[in-house]
Amino acid sequence: MRLGKRYIFSVITFAMAGCSGGGGVPGPAPLPTMVASPIAKSSASPAVTPTATPSASPSPKISAQPTASPKPTVTPTATASPTPTPGASIAPSSASIGKIYYHFNPPVTSTSGLLEDLNLAGDNYTGLIESNFIAGAMLARTINETFPGVQFDKDYLYGTMFGQLLQENIETSLYTSSSNLIDPSSQQAAVMSVGQGGPYQINNYDVDLFAGGYTPSGYALLNYVAVQKNIGFTFSQATMQFEEPTPASFNNKYYGPMLTAYFHLNDLRSLYALGQTSYSPAPGFNACLTNLKSVPNAPLDVIINYAYNQGYYGGLVAQSTAQCASNVSAFVAQANSYASASGSSYNAYPYQVRFYLDELYNRSSIVPQTANHDVMSVSSLGTVFTNVMSTLSFANGGQSIYISSSTAQAAFNAAAAQEGAGATLDVSNPAQRAILFAVLNQAIANVESSLNINFSQVTLTQL
Repeated sequence: MRLGKRYIFSVITFAMAGCSGGGGVPGPAPLPTMVASPIAKSSASPAVTPTATPSASPSPKISAQPTASPKPTVTPTATASPTPTPGASIAPSSASIGKIYYHFNPPVTSTSGLLEDLNLAGDNYTGLIESNFIAGAMLARTINETFPGVQFDKDYLYGTMFGQLLQENIETSLYTSSSNLIDPSSQQAAVMSVGQGGPYQINNYDVDLFAGGYTPSGYALLNYVAVQKNIGFTFSQATMQFEEPTPASFNNKYYGPMLTAYFHLNDLRSLYALGQTSYSPAPGFNACLTNLKSVPNAPLDVIINYAYNQGYYGGLVAQSTAQCASNVSAFVAQANSYASASGSSYNAYPYQVRFYLDELYNRSSIVPQTANHDVMSVSSLGTVFTNVMSTLSFANGGQSIYISSSTAQAAFNAAAAQEGAGATLDVSNPAQRAILFAVLNQAIANVESSLNINFSQVTLTQL
């Protein structure tokens, strides 16, 4: 969740620091002319659960709060769009092994006392990990398109949705690969209630983060062509969506991670647009992005997750980007240090996400070092990619059309061949992980090319 969002709720005894969170028409503010690349290393008690607190920080306003339109009588059914391709379940592999512990404050050196984990053996979670990394690849792609030249740590950016899911969600271990739901259990239902935003707790999913109201004015999730059709509410319903339960599509394992990726992109665009005003909550943000063009493996993910978790007005986005703007070397050193996780749950959040990924990558501070392996069948990965793309849409003649399975599968097959992917890819192996990232990036690029679209496209209308 996120300070400045409507709710921060406590459901169990661990910390759930939450998330904030026809051609298209560009957003109200101009975008910068501003690409990509992975790092940080990390002893331990479970994190403290935040108490339920109403949001405190006001959103910026450049116009009056919109008047609520009449409440619609019919809410769209938020099924996960086209039926997923059969065979998306992952055939168990004897190569996947190990555990990822989560819901604690990093860094830690021992797993003693850590109560929650995902067991990678048997590949129950592999498809879920794949869909989250595909969303990470989309985030990387759209950042490259929107802010050309800005660099980032691929390991942490491509993986951020997976790390966030472990931190934000209630018992991700309850997920089962036989279901398309991220949260199949009634024990997890709280994340789908009014204002919560699903397993990733995208609390402000219905807010325009530049204008500050509920009318989509270019900086709301509803403005992104790729996710608009499947999001579960329309422009005409947007101003009253805050009274409704979270749409069912947010809990879909192929679509939910993508929404989170687009929320991150929207945060970046909104902060940049606000940076061109006299009332920016983070005046150093735009200069920081410029500086990160010259920093390989830049810790952009830390800024992104400060914004997602605490919001723009809690102080961490302003402080980190001010340092980045004035002394980028000092910013990089501080952001890449797990010492920066000390303090509040908001300080810890980006490093919880990073540490869970470091466990997956076998480079955390846990002793003895983890020996995890999550081995992805490239064939099954292609099916998951197809299912993810099939939940997204594009504009064609003023209408919104779902991406076809055939387009997505062809795009993936060509990318896998081009990047030399073998039969399997182990995300825990650095060399194979690099191939995985290259395949996903190229597959997304192939979809864009074949449909002549840009996944960063926004619209000011209901398609």
